[in-house]
Formats: sequence, C-alpha cells, structure tokens
Amino acid sequence: MNEILLTRERVAQWIPERNETSYKGDYGRALIIGGNQAMGGAVQMNAQAAVYAGCGLVSVASAGENRPALHAALPEAMFIDWTDTTALEAAIKRSEIIAIGSGMAAGDRRYFEELMTVMPKADQLRAIVIDAGAIQWFKQAKETGNWPRLDSDIAVILTPHLGEWRQLTDGQVDASDTSSVQQVVDQLQAIIVLKQTQTCIYAPSTSDYFRNTAGNPGQAIGGMGDTLVGVIVAMLGAIAAPDLAAAAGVFLHSYAADRIYEQQAVVVPTQLAHELPRALKQLTMNK
Repeated sequence: MNEILLTRERVAQWIPERNETSYKGDYGRALIIGGNQAMGGAVQMNAQAAVYAGCGLVSVASAGENRPALHAALPEAMFIDWTDTTALEAAIKRSEIIAIGSGMAAGDRRYFEELMTVMPKADQLRAIVIDAGAIQWFKQAKETGNWPRLDSDIAVILTPHLGEWRQLTDGQVDASDTSSVQQVVDQLQAIIVLKQTQTCIYAPSTSDYFRNTAGNPGQAIGGMGDTLVGVIVAMLGAIAAPDLAAAAGVFLHSYAADRIYEQQAVVVPTQLAHELPRALKQLTMNK
C-alpha cells in the first residue's frame, strides 16, 4: 500500500476556483437525510457544514419537529418532512449528492429502505455518503443482496469511526492493517473514510490511500463527525473525483479546526462550520 499524505499544497490543487459566471447549480444539489426527533442537531450540523463549505443547494429531510430549529439556524437550507413520502422521493430523484445516517436510530431504518428503493430512479445521482447507524444498514443490505444495483459511476462513501469500523468488519480487521482494510474496501466497492487520530481515506481498486496530516485534540467532541459529513458533501459538489473530494473534505475540516485551536482549547463543531468559508479561502489562495 502506498500512503499519500494530505497537505495544504496537495489538497489546494484539487479544489477548483469558482468561475466568474458560475451559479449555485455548479456546486452540487445535495439532500441530507437524518435527524429524528431526539437527534435533530446532527442533521443540522450536516447541513450547516455543507452550506458553509460551499455546496450550491442543500435540502434536509428530517423529522418535522426539526423544521423550526433548522430554519432559525440555517435559512439557506430547504426542508422536507421525511414522513412525506412523495416529497422525499422527489427530492431523492433530483439530487446529485445524498448523505444519510446522522442522527438516526433503529426505528428510522424505513427512510434508508425508502432511499434504497428510489435510488435507481435518481438519474442525477453522483454520490451517496453513509454515516453513523446507516453504515450498519448498508452492511446488512450488502450481505442480504438488498443493496440496489447502481450505475458504476455513482460513488458510495462510508464514514465510520473506529467503533463503527469494528461493527462493519465484525471485529476481524484491524484499522492499522492497511492491506486488510483495502480488501474490505474492494469487497464493498465503497470509498471508506476511516476516522481516527489521523483519518485515512481508501478507495476501491487502488493501492494508494490518503492519510490526513491536519487536526488536533480539540476536535474530540460530539458532533465533529456530523460536520465532517457536511464538508465532504460540499467537496463532492466541487470536485469531480469522489475519492479526492472525500480526502479534500477530511483535510479542509481539520484545517479549519486547526485555525480555531490556535486560540481555543476546544473546537465546537458549529463554530468550525462558521470558520469553513475563511479556511477554504486561505487554503486555496496562491496555490
């Protein structure tokens, strides 16, 4: 396995400059599904990070109780009550990027199943990001043959932390064994963002993997992974290659956190989101 370090210089080359004649449709049409009544903050952090990292259009499908909080904190995002099946299906069909899993529990699995049913009809879909509890649902769908057949150019990206990685692999694959991790990636045909002290990003059918060089202990706080999902969603809207988009999202997320950590002991996820536009500007200046 060949390790490629994520650095400011390398990642800056992947993020394109915004064309003077560009419009919101050029930077991704994203749907974020998540956030039940008890965990609405998770999907709010997804969406906030996606918007602040530059995603063109962000819609959120969540429990109806979360609408007022989301609109108060992030009026830029559109909202769909996920019990409205017709609206949810229409949103899936018109989306280029979908993220699912943050702030969802076992009882919310029906929305993942709805996604699996509609995905083959989503002719604009380019990538799906699977986080938190939805990672286990994806594993089960793969094992039972229920995961839908998708076009080969639709990227699937999983974002497990080490505990979720153990669940995904039944505790059989050590996260530090890069060759064995790659075998899992090839079997699942999914990009895996393996979250740890130095997060690694693996893609199918390659001997190269990325290792993050940014980040700090101030990020050890709930909600940090939710903001990461949003940043990856935004990078998928800007960068054509999904493995580079995932890697750029990981680095930008930590790069913004490092800027905050210079002045503070703790990096609050919502504060990190607000730092993203400045961090993105600084990252890509004079590249």
